Amino acid sequence: MVTEKQATPANGAIGVNWSALRQTYALLLSLGVAAGCVAWCLIAIRVPYLGLAVGVAIVLAGSGLSLRLRWSLPELAGLVLTSSCAVGIFTLWLWGGFHTAPYFLAIPVLIAGAFFGWRGLIPMTVVAVAGVGFLRHGNGQWVTQVLVLASVGTFAGLVLSPLQSSLGYAWQRSGQAAYLAEQLRDRQGALSRTLKTLELTNHLLQRSNRELELARREAEEARRLKAEFAASISHELRTPLNIILGFTEIMSRSPEVYGDVNWNLTLRRDITEIRRNAIYLSEFVDDILDLARVDALRMPIHREVTDLAEVVQEAVGVAQRLLQGRPVQLLTQLQQPLPPLFIDRTRIRQVLLNLLTNACRFTERGQISISATLREEDVLVEVSDTGAGIPSQQLDRIFDQFEQVNAFRKAEQSGKGLGLAVAKQLVLLHGGHIWAESEVGQGSTFRFTLPLVPKIVNRLSSTVETPLSSVPFVPSLVVLDEEELAATYLERHLDGYRVHWAADAAEARQAIASLHPEAVILNLAPGGDLSVTQVKGLDLPAGVPVLGCSLPSRRWLERDDRFAAYLVKPISAEEMLATVRSLAPKGEVLVIDDDRGFVQFVQRGFQTLGGDGAGGPVASSAGGYHLRWAYDGEEALAMMDEVRPDLVLLDLALPGIDGLAVADAMRSSERLRGVPVVAVSGTNPGEEALAIRGETFVLTKARGFRGNELISLIKSALQVVHADYVSG
Repeated sequence: MVTEKQATPANGAIGVNWSALRQTYALLLSLGVAAGCVAWCLIAIRVPYLGLAVGVAIVLAGSGLSLRLRWSLPELAGLVLTSSCAVGIFTLWLWGGFHTAPYFLAIPVLIAGAFFGWRGLIPMTVVAVAGVGFLRHGNGQWVTQVLVLASVGTFAGLVLSPLQSSLGYAWQRSGQAAYLAEQLRDRQGALSRTLKTLELTNHLLQRSNRELELARREAEEARRLKAEFAASISHELRTPLNIILGFTEIMSRSPEVYGDVNWNLTLRRDITEIRRNAIYLSEFVDDILDLARVDALRMPIHREVTDLAEVVQEAVGVAQRLLQGRPVQLLTQLQQPLPPLFIDRTRIRQVLLNLLTNACRFTERGQISISATLREEDVLVEVSDTGAGIPSQQLDRIFDQFEQVNAFRKAEQSGKGLGLAVAKQLVLLHGGHIWAESEVGQGSTFRFTLPLVPKIVNRLSSTVETPLSSVPFVPSLVVLDEEELAATYLERHLDGYRVHWAADAAEARQAIASLHPEAVILNLAPGGDLSVTQVKGLDLPAGVPVLGCSLPSRRWLERDDRFAAYLVKPISAEEMLATVRSLAPKGEVLVIDDDRGFVQFVQRGFQTLGGDGAGGPVASSAGGYHLRWAYDGEEALAMMDEVRPDLVLLDLALPGIDGLAVADAMRSSERLRGVPVVAVSGTNPGEEALAIRGETFVLTKARGFRGNELISLIKSALQVVHADYVSG
């Protein structure tokens, strides 16, 4: 089928396809005319047969030819149909004697108007009117017929013109609707493809979120394990290091303790090397602990008004001892006057010592200079040296943990890889910045700034987490205590909460405002109490629950009247002996510790006081003291029943009967109640402090409990706390 479809413009509007309309007209009008001819034959059966037959034959032939031509030549089909109708009607009129036939000339007039519009309507109307008026065959009504045909033509013109306009508009709208439907199908296809892509993307996003959540949990677990490692490394490493340092110190200072030993130069050098490496390990442990605290933003910063020049001179004095015997000058250039700064004196001195130690390590000759310059908003401190320098590719990593610069150098020059990392974190905690510039062979310059106006550093969260819908909300707790130990302990053992430390009520209020914690926890001394009045005195928000209980604390452990003193490992021989002399100038000393190495260290320490140190497997004498030892609590109590000691060195973490139970047993004994006890702990202090059990667990809410909160609290407490019954 051939059509004359017009191009569709961008807006979807199209013109009238007259060829298609003519095809439709040809079909409908041809069939209509053919049907009319059949009806005519039935009506006009009395008309002479030949004239009727010829006229109908002409019309039917024209209709058939029009149907045949409507696909290929629709305009010719219209012309054939119009002409055949007109000729057939004239045949009926002139030959058949059907005098009313001229009225039917209105049919070809209308067909011409339908097919060709004005350009077909006017000529056909003129032909019909002129033919009737000119022929007048057997017709006395020709005037009426002419007027009727003229009126039909005029009326058809008036009707067909708006009809064609309406038809054109309808065609355009139909074409536009078809175009829009096609566009809609295309858009629906694109939308369907987009939805499939979105579905795939959403699946990938959910998977990525899941993987991110798992990675976050693994990171949190790694951070928790790191915190546990940092908290336990004190006890696990400091105790053996204390023994190593103590023995090597005694060997170096008092070799006569060991009797007739050939203390040749080689042996002394080996002992010195052992001591040097033990000190290195001890400092390494301290650096790891500092980094762990800083990384968790738990490093206590005690700011005070400080003269920076004094801090610099203290650090320079230490560094000068490192340069003895080396051709290196240590210069100080301080701008005068420098304003006092509100900083942590100890931490900034540690930063300077770390930078100066690195400079001394890598500078063989030349000079090291330290300067401080006042700027508009801060003080700039520079530490420069003329050493080997740092390769440019390492400058971006020198402040990373365990990153060692110039690893190709000899071993005695290599550091632990933690000094610069610690220095960076300490400077950041003060609100400053630190960076380095260096060139191989020309030396290095490290610079850091300290703000003139103290900056508030967020110490409550070390990372900014991106909230995820799949990540559950982790509630917070605020521990209000003078020491950080209680918060650290809860952070290690309390799952499902973020624990934040507040040193005083002001910090607690700030943490509450920013974190909205579930509760505030107060560390109570054993037997202490907590009242609403005390809570109101802290000026905390009334709706925040306040929980009071006994948690590990060096402060109230030292105040415990069961202990005369408290020593934390590693303990030097001088510190231990000074404590012993202050409490018992002489007499019986009982050491209770399950670590045989520590007991042996105490023995050697007492032997430095003089005497032959003779004794059996559980006793020795030296310097006016008679030293005895036990490795567990039961053995110690049995020995004290036999001989009352003048002083007890008691390890809190004993197997079986722990040190606190031993102290309680001594306190309950009339005979041992006055014996001074020195508590010894491997931590600062450690979990053994938790064994000092408080009798009180208090939960207070100044605004009062709502609804079933009290019942829920009772149920929760009963699920955790159970009665202990001792039979027999």
